[in-house]
Amino acid sequence: MTTTWSTPRLLTKTASRRAPSQLKPDRQQKEIKITVQDKRRVAAEETPAVQPVEPAEAVEQQAEVVEETAAEVVAEVRDYLDDLRRLQAEFDNYRKRVLREQSLAGTRATSRLLEKLLPVLDNFERAIEHGAGDAGVELILKDLKRILEDEGLKEIAAEGQPFDPQVHEAVESLEDPGVNETVVKRVYRKGYRLGDKVLRPAMVVVARPAEEDSLPSQPSAAQG
Repeated sequence: MTTTWSTPRLLTKTASRRAPSQLKPDRQQKEIKITVQDKRRVAAEETPAVQPVEPAEAVEQQAEVVEETAAEVVAEVRDYLDDLRRLQAEFDNYRKRVLREQSLAGTRATSRLLEKLLPVLDNFERAIEHGAGDAGVELILKDLKRILEDEGLKEIAAEGQPFDPQVHEAVESLEDPGVNETVVKRVYRKGYRLGDKVLRPAMVVVARPAEEDSLPSQPSAAQG
């Protein structure tokens, strides 16, 4: 009796025990492939490449930037200069106003002092006119007049001058056929001024032309 072995079954079991590397090529192709991608690399690849700027275009862009910056600087400098000029003008006006106020304050103080000294001057002159003063009094009067003149005091011209109500104060008026206009005939009290300001008008007597009605009538030729 002959025993027959089943060879195919043994071969199949033996093949199933082989290593994966010994499998047939067609079975290896059925394995699942896993692919790992680097997102950073993908993003870099998807980002469009920056086009290099041509040298001429770069120079033109830089020139535009420089021009804009220069225009801004020039405008800012002009603003600063305008502010400086305005401040300088304000300071000049302030300085002039202060000087003018100081000058006016000094003039007012001098004016008040001179007005108080005018009666003293009048008393000295009356004393000398009435013979009550000696050489010492005349010397004091001369020095006093010199000091007052140095401070700007001036006597107002009166006697023989046309009457001016701005500087003359008439206390009496007389008719005088020998005058053609109203003039100062006599001075009662001298007047003085300080610069353009009248400290005291001159107190005077004026002579005015005679009115036609008061003139004596002339005899007619028929009466002669």
